[in-house]
Amino acid sequence: MSGLATLQSHGIELCSDNSQINCSVHEASSTSSAASRLPALEESPLVSCLMVTRGNIELIRYSLGCYRSQTYQRRELVIVAEPDAGDRVRSFIATHQDLNATVFVAPPGLTVGDHRNLGAARWTGSVVVTWDDDDLSEPRRGEMSV
Repeated sequence: MSGLATLQSHGIELCSDNSQINCSVHEASSTSSAASRLPALEESPLVSCLMVTRGNIELIRYSLGCYRSQTYQRRELVIVAEPDAGDRVRSFIATHQDLNATVFVAPPGLTVGDHRNLGAARWTGSVVVTWDDDDLSEPRRGEMSV
């Protein structure tokens, strides 16, 4: 089964209009919404989403679609890019002004774990979600992390 078929079998649908990707999850409706149980926005903890990337813009585009679709609004995106991808990632993120995103470029020769540690030194939230460029996430991922 392909990756897209697997996502669809779990109720995750990806839609593209060439400029933006959106993720949505189809599930049975319930009488009690998880969003109604969340504290007021000003009382909610900041969720830091940490993306480590090698600069594949198509992967980043899909991941950002899922990030934008999150039901939890109080969040930031901390992106740590490989040295040779820094300019490309910064340029791409600059075209998405609606994101609360910051791009950092890692020095050469570091491991993925080192990249995560660089991100850890820069996030400001009290809740952290790993949000790599190849992540496809349902819209309540941040909300369920709180």
